[in-house]
Amino acid sequence: MQEQAQIIQPQIPKKRPKKGISRFMTFLLTVVLIITSVAFIIKTTILNSSFTAKTLMQDDSVTQMYEQTNTAIINAISGYGITLPQDTEFITQEQFEDDLTDVIENLYAGNEEIIDQEKLSHQIQHNLTEEISQLGLPSGMIDQVLSPLTSTVANIFTQNLANSQISSFMNTISSIDGYVSMVMVVGMIAVVGLGGVILLVQRNLFGWFHYLGIGFIISGLVILILQMAFSFTNLFSNITPNQIANQLLQTFISAIKAQMMTLAIGELILGGLAVVLGFLRKFRFSFKRGR
Repeated sequence: MQEQAQIIQPQIPKKRPKKGISRFMTFLLTVVLIITSVAFIIKTTILNSSFTAKTLMQDDSVTQMYEQTNTAIINAISGYGITLPQDTEFITQEQFEDDLTDVIENLYAGNEEIIDQEKLSHQIQHNLTEEISQLGLPSGMIDQVLSPLTSTVANIFTQNLANSQISSFMNTISSIDGYVSMVMVVGMIAVVGLGGVILLVQRNLFGWFHYLGIGFIISGLVILILQMAFSFTNLFSNITPNQIANQLLQTFISAIKAQMMTLAIGELILGGLAVVLGFLRKFRFSFKRGR
């Protein structure tokens, strides 16, 4: 009788992972991923002085500023009755880019003095000494023209950067650096935590890959939509009347949009791969039933 009772005893079905919990956790994961992704983009582009300097150096306007600087020096020297060739370089391209990098870092730091006058003066003095010796001009003129030339070059940086919307933009955005860093760190921790909860609920890697992949795909799509909306708006066109400053700002914004596109594509690829891995669970179950 005991054997018959054991035979007719119905099998208790295995509990399936609670889809409702997994979906809710995936929703939270997606929201956190979007917020963290936006914070990551801001932190690595807008709030990154190295990224800004590197981006601006690639723009033709920097060359224009460089040529404008040497021309201004030559014109200033001509005021003392000294005629020089127009291709004379009193600041080298390398020195100019180094100075521009310092200016950008000082703008990010909110420093009142964005130009290192002593460093700039030393550069001009060194190059001026070499040019004077080659042209056979009196060495005593260096002391006479050095201070005015330094002020002339400093004014070029000030007019194109410090007295433009670029300066106010950098000062404003730098004030939120700490908040963005906090959001990014907390977001990364939350992503790991929510991913762990989904894994505990699913109790297998295939289900975890499935829901995690959905989160990354939706996040990537949202970032992609934001990038496209950012591209089609004219919000930042001609933001400043200064032509050089405006061109530099447009180049900077284009670099940010490129970073957004890269991140969006990366998340879509990761999400797609994860979803494909999640479908392997169904193939595995179908294979077992077929046997």
